[in-house]
Amino acid sequence: MMGELDAAWARPAQLAMLGDLAGKTVLDLDGSPASLRSAPGSFDIVTSWLALHRAPDPVSVLRRAHRALRPGGRLIAMIPHPCTAMPFRQVQRDAGGRMQWLGVDRYFDGNPLEVWFAWIRDAGFEVTDLREPVPTEEAVRARPELEEATRVPYFLMFELSRNT
Repeated sequence: MMGELDAAWARPAQLAMLGDLAGKTVLDLDGSPASLRSAPGSFDIVTSWLALHRAPDPVSVLRRAHRALRPGGRLIAMIPHPCTAMPFRQVQRDAGGRMQWLGVDRYFDGNPLEVWFAWIRDAGFEVTDLREPVPTEEAVRARPELEEATRVPYFLMFELSRNT
């Protein structure tokens, strides 16, 4: 699987989801989830770039992010895709090293989509957008190893809204 440090190709999709940030207060959780201890309703946008899934208690982080947002605020996050980031994962390659197929198993041993959506709902969010970023042709030409990410989803991005 593409390493988390290799996810830079997906950053344009996250920036597109963020939209215009002029006049917005933004909190990035990647550096310090502890910053969620700020006053309730302090931010318009909270972002998480491949950090939320590493939290010992993701639902608690989601609840604190909800509290940190103003009504109408948004959480933009990207996590490893639950359908391909599993406890058992095997890539079959041809003689040239190109991916032939991806074998995955033990999906329910991790945090499947159903669990993520329950956490999101329990934290009080509404899902307003969901994306599975794919590298551009230009990115694949520059880095052929990204071709795998044009065939199977490596990341899941979501935009969550705080409506109350």
